[in-house]
Amino acid sequence: MFLIIFLTSCNKDNSGYLLSTKASDWIDLQVGNYWIYDEITVNQFGDTSYSIASDSVYVSQDTMINGKMYYRVVGWFIPGSNSSSYLRDSAEFIVNQQGHIFFSAIPSGQSFYTYNSGLCSVDSTLTTHQYSMSLYTTEKVVGVYKPILTRHHYMDCIPFNGLTQPLTLPTKFALGVGKVEQYLVFASVFYSGGLSRLGRKLRRYHIQ
Repeated sequence: MFLIIFLTSCNKDNSGYLLSTKASDWIDLQVGNYWIYDEITVNQFGDTSYSIASDSVYVSQDTMINGKMYYRVVGWFIPGSNSSSYLRDSAEFIVNQQGHIFFSAIPSGQSFYTYNSGLCSVDSTLTTHQYSMSLYTTEKVVGVYKPILTRHHYMDCIPFNGLTQPLTLPTKFALGVGKVEQYLVFASVFYSGGLSRLGRKLRRYHIQ
């Protein structure tokens, strides 16, 4: 009986049942936590080159905003910069000080946040952005196997050599670790007609 229960439990885990729906279990926003990344470039053949340990993200302070605790995360969005965002754990979400959602701990496959940005350079329509989460898998990250949630950032109107080119950018989060892989549209040479894309991949981290 115990063997049957054990095998059934393993089967559920492998089929995509989530271990935790708390955002803080995936992204620990405590002062002193940091993540060191390699900058990566992937060419049109899928070959990846690394610039070792050249990018860092860290939680520098906490502060109260409108009666709620936020954490200042430096380098969260822009690699190699001191730009920062104030983020907080809101149940199954990570939100910023404007209330915009950037992460969900629920892998429903449905959009959890949608917004419109600037005009598309091709047809002057608004560019639509959608965020959704996919079911986790287990991958080897910084030497250990961890459950992974993937956030998909879909944009339906991207300038690409004068054409409309939809683009989905995956960002992977590991349970108990944080962001482990990310591809960045604002740093992508796809914009200028190149054939490579830029991103970051976790090398090491420190969680309090």
